[in-house]
Amino acid sequence: MQNFIDTKTQQIYAFDDDVIVHASDDAYSFFGADGTPLKIPVTLRPLIGPVPTPVLTADQIKATTNAAIQVQINELESGQNRAVREATIGAAGAVDRLKALDAKIAVLRSQFIQ
Repeated sequence: MQNFIDTKTQQIYAFDDDVIVHASDDAYSFFGADGTPLKIPVTLRPLIGPVPTPVLTADQIKATTNAAIQVQINELESGQNRAVREATIGAAGAVDRLKALDAKIAVLRSQFIQ
C-alpha cells in the first residue's frame, strides 16, 4: 500500500502497490498498472509515518450510534404486522408477542444517546 496526503485538504489517499508513482521536482504523477494516468490532485505528497486513525466527534458518534439503533427498531417494528392483526381478532398469544416485541424495542430505545 502506498499512502499519500493531500497537502491542501489533509485527505489521505491509499493506493495499491500496482499504482505507478513518478516523482519529479516535488510533483507526483500517478498511473494505473496499465499506464493510464490517474486524475489525482497535484497537491499529494507521500505520507510519512502511520496512517492516522480518524477521530470522530461526539456528535458523529451520537449520530452513528443512534442511526444503528433506529435500524434495529425499524426491523423489529416491521415484523409486528401479523401480531397486531392476530391481537385485533383475539388470537391466542398475539398480545404476548406484541409485549415481548415492545420490551425489545424499549431496551433499544434506552440505548439512544441523548
